[in-house]
Amino acid sequence: MKPYLTLILIFISGLLYAQQDPCTASALATGATLSSQTLTNSDVVADQTDCTVAPDPRNCINGSAYGGWDRTGICEDLWYAVTVPAGSNGVIVNLDSGGGDLTAAIYSTAGNTAVGSCTEPLTQITCDGDGAGLDPIVAAYDLAAGDVVYVRVWEFNCNTNATFDISATAVSSSTGEDLSNPAILTVGGATLTGQSITDSNNLEDETYGVVAPNTCGQQAQFYTGIDPCEDLWYEITVPGTPGSGPVEITVDAVFQSGSDHIMAIYKNSPSGSGNLSPMNYITCEDDGTNGTVSITVDCAVPGEVLYARVWNFDCDGATTFDISASGGTAATFGTSLILDECSDGNTYTLATCGTDASPGLTLQDSGAGGNYGNDEDYTITICKPAGASDCLRAEFISFDLEDGTVGTLSASNDYLYVYDGADASAPLVSAYTGNEVSNGRPGNIYSTSDCLTFRFQTNGAEVGTGFEIEFECVGCQNPQTSAGGQTVTCGTPVSFTDTGGAGGSYGNYEHNVWTYCPSDASQCIWAEFTSFATQEDVDYLYVYDGNNATTAPLMGIFGGLGNLDMRTLKSTVDNASGCLTFKFVSSAGVTAAGWEASIDCGECRFSTSSDNCSNATMLTQNGTYAGWNVGRTGDPACEDPNLDIPCFLDDNTTSSPITELELTTWYHFTVPMDVCLEDFQIALQNVACQDATGLFGLQFAVIPDVSGNAECLWGPEWEDPILCYDRFVEGSPVGLHEASMDQGGPGLVPGDSYFIFTDAFNGSSCNWDLVINNLEAPEITYSTVNSTTDVCTGEEATFEVTTTAEVEFVYSTTAITDPYTLAGATATPTSGSLGETSNYDVNTNIASLSATLPANTTCAAITYNICAIRADFSATDMSSQCRPSDCGTVTVYPIPQATAPSGCSLEATSTCTSGIVIEYSADGSTGWTTTTPTPTDGAATYWRVYVSGLPTSLIPTDPSDDMDTSDATGCGTVGFSTASSCVVCEADNGAIQISVN
Repeated sequence: MKPYLTLILIFISGLLYAQQDPCTASALATGATLSSQTLTNSDVVADQTDCTVAPDPRNCINGSAYGGWDRTGICEDLWYAVTVPAGSNGVIVNLDSGGGDLTAAIYSTAGNTAVGSCTEPLTQITCDGDGAGLDPIVAAYDLAAGDVVYVRVWEFNCNTNATFDISATAVSSSTGEDLSNPAILTVGGATLTGQSITDSNNLEDETYGVVAPNTCGQQAQFYTGIDPCEDLWYEITVPGTPGSGPVEITVDAVFQSGSDHIMAIYKNSPSGSGNLSPMNYITCEDDGTNGTVSITVDCAVPGEVLYARVWNFDCDGATTFDISASGGTAATFGTSLILDECSDGNTYTLATCGTDASPGLTLQDSGAGGNYGNDEDYTITICKPAGASDCLRAEFISFDLEDGTVGTLSASNDYLYVYDGADASAPLVSAYTGNEVSNGRPGNIYSTSDCLTFRFQTNGAEVGTGFEIEFECVGCQNPQTSAGGQTVTCGTPVSFTDTGGAGGSYGNYEHNVWTYCPSDASQCIWAEFTSFATQEDVDYLYVYDGNNATTAPLMGIFGGLGNLDMRTLKSTVDNASGCLTFKFVSSAGVTAAGWEASIDCGECRFSTSSDNCSNATMLTQNGTYAGWNVGRTGDPACEDPNLDIPCFLDDNTTSSPITELELTTWYHFTVPMDVCLEDFQIALQNVACQDATGLFGLQFAVIPDVSGNAECLWGPEWEDPILCYDRFVEGSPVGLHEASMDQGGPGLVPGDSYFIFTDAFNGSSCNWDLVINNLEAPEITYSTVNSTTDVCTGEEATFEVTTTAEVEFVYSTTAITDPYTLAGATATPTSGSLGETSNYDVNTNIASLSATLPANTTCAAITYNICAIRADFSATDMSSQCRPSDCGTVTVYPIPQATAPSGCSLEATSTCTSGIVIEYSADGSTGWTTTTPTPTDGAATYWRVYVSGLPTSLIPTDPSDDMDTSDATGCGTVGFSTASSCVVCEADNGAIQISVN
């Protein structure tokens, strides 16, 4: 009898309900049961798990690809934490449903060391959808004592409430009983004899969470998926030197006694794979009789580990067998490969370079002429022959991936990633989706190293006929025009054309690289294209934001007719070199006129967009931001929402909803409190996409960022956009306030944050400029005719503001509040308008106005607050979304009215009883004093009157005989002088009199 750990299930009294996220999961002890757990699908956000903490479950065994997880609505789920006890190497979790169709998955943290560890996203270990409304069983193997795993439970399709019991069992198996403790089978080594299977129906004798074999030798499914068989596992390390190429190995399970037996081969799921089963199923075989089951794996990679799984036919008896492994010779795959479970994770080297007519190797998807499958995730590396001096070329013969149907989801579209190197850590050439009708095929791809790596990921929805790629080694043409590229003297443009020059055509099988760098380190290279034509769907110009075509970011792939005409490509501030690099790759046969462009320098674009909203590019200043979507496939941890986003076409009247997302990019911004919303503008300019066939361009939307629930990351759906355009190819700045109102949206709110997302129409790779205004409050400065902020009453002042549109200058003797208020509802208005600017300069962003503030008829200075607000501001609307800018002040000083001396009195008088200064001078320019002088016969005496506190620059300095007006340089009344013919005498009362002859 096989030894195994006997566990006693202890019922825990009281109801221990699990929490709604793993951070507060209920502890589930091995050997214990939690009874009557309640799962209610309430659609309450707080009851659902953020997918950034726990990604949506994938590839559930015995069920749908997602185990009935509602990717568009997000299920309510319950969480349990299980700690592996001492002496065990795994756990099995069993659910017993009292209602509903349950599904379960197991996750782990990076360290597997503490309950409630939510500092990083959990990683799915396995998932069981049970497939027929039965109760799921999930297991995690190859663990250590003290490790913690998290169990997630939800109801299939998330549409029914459920109650259930849940229990956990520790696994401590003997050799061969499960994945954590397989028997070692050595290739060419000793045969393991007397292997025994006894179908005992003990949980720990059966393997859970590993996909059951499908068909074996074209016969029926002999592995019972409802109640897994007892099985035995064997670990086989493939012999040979890693990197030497695939080999063949054969595993023979020779019948000895009992019932018939069957065998399947597995290997570990590749690192980073979307296949979240711990084992990747390769193949299965049944001999049909009580004989030898033999499987030859012809694509085994030296150094990798394979697993042989053996069970009894129909799981209804016992059997004894001997098992051995042999082989290790080089695989003979010829010149044709299929990208499937067998070739997944392997590296293949061409036997010969081959020719265009007879390629060295052909690679097809798993459909091999038919449709590929759903939920595939395969990686393969193809290398040129050892010692070959030529470059490896991949030529796409056909390309047809899922092309977007209503209801499909972005992160789940089918993609083929191509990397320039020996693995997926090498530089990304591009990520391709769609088909060659809508997007063009990838054309020819040249490796700058010895290998190219391909990763193919598909979703659980639509499929296509896949791809066919031919590989040859060809001459490495012009890898770089010159070391470091050509330096362009800024301000002196240079011509950039294809190899055929102006009016000529490029050649076949070109692989050319050009780099241009600015002479001024503060500038960036601009490439303005005046014409563009390449063989459609095949010949492509790659553009890199940097000084090389290997490590610099790929910002665009262009091919076809006219899609780069009159477009300007620009480098970014993230590129310290300021350079742009161009790589052109052509095929055989048809050529075209190529391109003509002018290379010069200009301002650098700001940072490019991000591929998911969790790290969206922050827009913080006015200017031009870079945008490109090559390889942007979104956040792999989170599914996009169910899409039916109402979007308007370019005419802003016809609606065309967005139903899928491909190559999506994200920006993020916060509306300043002091910005005029009516002037908030965003423009997409220089939009250029991969091919010009059919409709191409960008879908563009602005979505609120709801505090506390980032809809862009998870939830049933995103917030409705306040603005959305479908196929927004090119245009003038879009006034978001006006456009959103036209579309029935609520408009922007000062202080609120928003996301901008762009989605490539038809899945094309595009490059564009995002130009944004009014993220910064406009500066406001004032000047007057005296170059000060002080004027005399009745004088005209000049007001100037740096802004982005026409403005109106308003004034008030009290502070202008936010939101802007001219006067209270019942108060007498103390504010007014100086009028709108009529000479706004769009080149300098300067708006100015010459105007006169109200006359100051008081005896004191009056200070006005002056602010610029949006033009056409309604005088009846005392509150506006348009906030004041920096406000300035202007002080208006009065001109006091004075009465001239009469009779024998020399003292002038004023209408003001206080705050008035009267000064005298013998010559009218110096010696001014407030002391009344003693007249001297025949001597002149001058006087002036002004308000106290008057700035020196505004004190009257040009006395005249006119008391009714101020002089040209002051705010005061100027008196006259005593004439030389005046007679000075003494009156009877002793006062000095002046008589004027």
